[in-house]
Amino acid sequence: MRRIGNLVMAAVVVVAAVAALDPVAATADESGPAVAGKVVGRAEEPAATVSYGGSGVQGVSPARLLDTRPTATTIDGIAAGAGPVGAGDVVELTVAGRGGVPEIGAGAVVLNVTATGATAATHVTVFPTGGIAPKASNLNVGAGDTAPNLVVVKVGRGGKVSLRNNSGATHLLADVMGWFPEGSGFAGVSPARLLDTRSGATTIDGVAAGVGAVGAKATISVPVTGRGGVPADAGAVALNVTVTGPTDATHITAYPAGETAPKASNLNATAGQTVPNLVIVKVGADGKVALRNNSGSAHLIADVLGWFPDPDAGSQTMIGIKDGTVLAGAGDVTSATWSTPTAGTATVAPSGDVPPVGGHLAVNPSPEAPEGFLGTVTATTPHPDGTTTVAVTSTNLQDAFTDLDVDGPIAPPPGGTDAGAGAGQVALSDG
Repeated sequence: MRRIGNLVMAAVVVVAAVAALDPVAATADESGPAVAGKVVGRAEEPAATVSYGGSGVQGVSPARLLDTRPTATTIDGIAAGAGPVGAGDVVELTVAGRGGVPEIGAGAVVLNVTATGATAATHVTVFPTGGIAPKASNLNVGAGDTAPNLVVVKVGRGGKVSLRNNSGATHLLADVMGWFPEGSGFAGVSPARLLDTRSGATTIDGVAAGVGAVGAKATISVPVTGRGGVPADAGAVALNVTVTGPTDATHITAYPAGETAPKASNLNATAGQTVPNLVIVKVGADGKVALRNNSGSAHLIADVLGWFPDPDAGSQTMIGIKDGTVLAGAGDVTSATWSTPTAGTATVAPSGDVPPVGGHLAVNPSPEAPEGFLGTVTATTPHPDGTTTVAVTSTNLQDAFTDLDVDGPIAPPPGGTDAGAGAGQVALSDG
């Protein structure tokens, strides 16, 4: 985890709305862990959304479109309780006409996809229905674990997207966070692998395959234009970047090739961990983006999900993060929970940065905090094992970040007095 001076809230990684969800849906129940998001606020009409850049993304109040767990429910009863998805099996999920996505005119959707209760280590691939499942992954999960990730996927045949499980059996959940109109600033593609450093690995065209682990402080430049459906004049790309097999706790930074690596991280991993994350990054010199590994050595994988014609959609355009705000990634926080609608605690790992009292803690969705987490720090308590308990109260996005465009009123959380930020899936991509 890094304390950084600037933060990218990527065009597709929106705080899709202060969720108008049933509070019960945001807590664990008998059907397993809920990942729709901690409800600390409600959207009044018009729905409160946070947008960024010229992407054309349309935020919605997060809505569950898929939950395969027994007795599970979805927003409309469709795609609920169908049972775990087996090895090599594909679920075709209708997204058009559901959860605020129009029946006609949606070119791509933003989903928070979660795998839970996996019987074996596996990965899940999300792609447009009607196409062939690509050799790519959107999230990775170990046996018995729960892993979420934000996904941007082109809408396929019949207004559907497909989710494929690779190994064993696992339950799948999908919550819609927003959508892109056809002809908007985002062009979705069928996921294509552009980088895989592992020995014997392949990519869509054989470029950037099997080149070996990336060492400490080392950078690999990945050609993105002219590959996987990305045109030569693309300004920015949406990538699912995965770190796997790191020899030490590390973080990965994505940035335009040819520029200086920023003091920022897009994903964090502990030794031996596999962690994916959605990244939006400006295309740099020679049509490339750069990926930098901070510590130890690690293998890196990158799958392209789409592209933007406007370079300002990428990580070169920054939204300010205020002094005292700390952004936590996977492995930096071991737990994050809300005890009431307006008060919660997080446990920061020994390797993590601890925000000061009066500062803010923002936690990206991760297996330890599937909902994400954002609050103002009221107290910090260090422990002999090196962890620190951080107590927070709910806060507004504007308190922690600058230059946000909030469209629509945000109501107080139930029983609270402040407009809560953190309702719904808060996914922050810092690049």
